[in-house]
Amino acid sequence: MGPIDILLPEGIAEPVQPDLVFIRAGEEPDENAQNFQGVPDLVVEVLSPSTRQYELGTKLGAYLEAGIPEVWFADPVAEKIRVHGLSEDRKLYLELGSGGRGESVASRMLPGLRIAVSEVFPG
Repeated sequence: MGPIDILLPEGIAEPVQPDLVFIRAGEEPDENAQNFQGVPDLVVEVLSPSTRQYELGTKLGAYLEAGIPEVWFADPVAEKIRVHGLSEDRKLYLELGSGGRGESVASRMLPGLRIAVSEVFPG
């Protein structure tokens, strides 16, 4: 869980603070660490009206440049979750799935992870 500063390689957008971060076992920072240096496996951003453009533009661009395999956007206003995965050539993100109330979204990075959108946004 955030907030934790993520220091991406080569000084890309230092630092970023995703709302949620998944880092595989063995790669995680020490529990007392104030930052993580490297590339997380998955990040989740909760969109808000004041930061929406920054998260969908600047931050997503930084995540792409760093090669973060999967990025989720949770939009409380639309009550929707969108899942983006890095393309095979690592040059762009592809929308892997999108869901609203009554639907679910799944992770490519974490097989078996499926989230019911209504559980995130119970309305």
